Amino acid sequence: MIPSLLPSLLLFSCSQAEDMRVRTVEETEQLYEVKESVMNMEKGSGERLDSILAAVADSLDFYDYYIIKGRRFMMTETPDSAGVYAQRTLSFALTLPRCPRTNGLLAVAYATLAMPDHLFRRNQKQSLEYNIKAYNLLMESDHIRFAPETAANLADAYIALDDLPQGARWYRRALFLVDSLQLESKHALTLYLGLGQIYTTMGDYDTAEHYYQKTDSHFAELKPTMRGYFLNNYGNLLYYKGDYPKALEQFRKLKTMLEQSDSEGTYDMYLCKINLADVFLNLHRPDSAEHYIHEAEPYFRRNDVKAGIYYANTIRIGIAVARRQYDQVAAILASEGDMDMTESLLTGIRNRYLDNYYAAMGNYRMAYENLVISQKQEDSLEHNKQKMMASEIMLRLTEDTLRLHHKLILDEKNLALSRNNAYFWAFSFIGVLLLFVCIVCVMYVHKRRLQYRIDVLNYRLANARQRISPHFVFNLLNAKISTADEKDRKILMELAKLIRLNLSMVSEKCVTLTQELDFVCRYVELERVLLGKDFDFVLDIPESEITDQVCVPSMFIQILVENAILHGLKGREGAKRLTVTVYIDEALTDIRVADNGPGFDIRKYEGRSTRTGLNIIRHTIAMINEKNKKADAMRFTIRNLTDDNGDVSGCEAAFTIPRKTQLM
Repeated sequence: MIPSLLPSLLLFSCSQAEDMRVRTVEETEQLYEVKESVMNMEKGSGERLDSILAAVADSLDFYDYYIIKGRRFMMTETPDSAGVYAQRTLSFALTLPRCPRTNGLLAVAYATLAMPDHLFRRNQKQSLEYNIKAYNLLMESDHIRFAPETAANLADAYIALDDLPQGARWYRRALFLVDSLQLESKHALTLYLGLGQIYTTMGDYDTAEHYYQKTDSHFAELKPTMRGYFLNNYGNLLYYKGDYPKALEQFRKLKTMLEQSDSEGTYDMYLCKINLADVFLNLHRPDSAEHYIHEAEPYFRRNDVKAGIYYANTIRIGIAVARRQYDQVAAILASEGDMDMTESLLTGIRNRYLDNYYAAMGNYRMAYENLVISQKQEDSLEHNKQKMMASEIMLRLTEDTLRLHHKLILDEKNLALSRNNAYFWAFSFIGVLLLFVCIVCVMYVHKRRLQYRIDVLNYRLANARQRISPHFVFNLLNAKISTADEKDRKILMELAKLIRLNLSMVSEKCVTLTQELDFVCRYVELERVLLGKDFDFVLDIPESEITDQVCVPSMFIQILVENAILHGLKGREGAKRLTVTVYIDEALTDIRVADNGPGFDIRKYEGRSTRTGLNIIRHTIAMINEKNKKADAMRFTIRNLTDDNGDVSGCEAAFTIPRKTQLM
């Protein structure tokens, strides 16, 4: 069956006039209302949209509504028209200064460009590239609350490329964003549908059913487009389980719903009809199957939807086999030429019908070749299952670590409030700690190859939570910015940007050197306020064209800079100096962070943040070096600097990355 690939039709707009003013609450509500009515194909919505476009000038406001009109074409017989609107919007937005508002407009343009490639399987890699651009822009826009839906679009793109573990990763990231941004629980419903689709593809029908039931209990809360998404995907699950009567019931519900919403000529309707054809074929009703194929196939050929054409031919093969018209099977296969189809679900359905054909023809050689192809698909599916299991293990360990972290904090607070509960909480702490140690030991015995990665993940989580608590900080900053004077407002705005950038970077294993240095500069500028006027920051680096080409492990330089400021410069009398030096040649990249503080003494560094930061660096380097040759190993050193008299005059931390080193 073809799964519904309709991405979340999200408008990432941040409409403003040319003077860059912020849209009023009333204007924002109107924009979202118009968007919802247009995408739900409500009567009169198109005319209302045209009247608004006629009333506004060629500005940000105009293009916010203009791109809505473009996205509406995805729901019609001429979906390619959406790309024309997206390209014009993109050309306009690229001429504007980059800011959160223009980032939002760029994001929706890229997301719209991705939709035809994704829905019609024309160029999945191009679709993925556009969606990644949209996601990154959105994280820098003033509409970050829409990030979960963009992450879901990325997940759908990876699923279409048959990378199920990456698809699951992005759906789980979307769920994390829903929680982090404190959005309503209804935003998670469509994400459960995506996870259900992944587990259906992997043949884990019980887990898929679990996620679909989560959504089914809130069916009335879903938007019309998402109701169709649910009915289609749940029908697919029932089809693969072999429950064809119930699958037929779901697809008929979907067809009725689309008819009632005037969606006769949409991609979703033709998708529903071709799925109905396959269900009827498996219910031994080839005439009904042929009827729906005649209705759906012209649309797929007209729009060059290769997956739809392939699926229609597959069902025709099944009909011909059922009617014992074997010469038609050969004609269908010959008409396809070299059509390449990589989607395992569709090729699996065809192989099942071809098995019956080869058996009827007595062609045992082709039957064997078909069996080999099916076995390769099963092996690939099993590989995806193993990767998913490893991901689930790491996720569970992460959750256990976070639970333990929360428990320890609660223990400390209760001990401070009442000494009478000291023994109780001490025993609780020991019990939880022993349990945690047992879990870690068992995991170490069974998953030794994953241990380094698990350690780094735990340290990164601890470090990220130790540095920035998004729920608390963003709420506090929003309150303070509105009442602060100009100078303080500027500092608070820079802090908010730093936190958003931090949230983005800590989730990445590697970033470009340009991105890392930009984050460090923002961080140092905020620290400058606390260090005073006698603080001097020196940045000796190559041109950005060079640093753009070099990747480094995320947050490495920032950790060293923070340690230098915290343990070397804060509290120091007199001039304070921090130097970051980057040297790049054809053989290696050398990065050094130096300060003129009291030097490094391991006996004095017992702070948890210091140990966590240095452990992140050491464990990450160990994991990188494990898969590189000794000559390409990454190196990290800390040494004290001395003056002419031999006295300690500061500390220098450095790491070197050979050009051939393979990072994570």
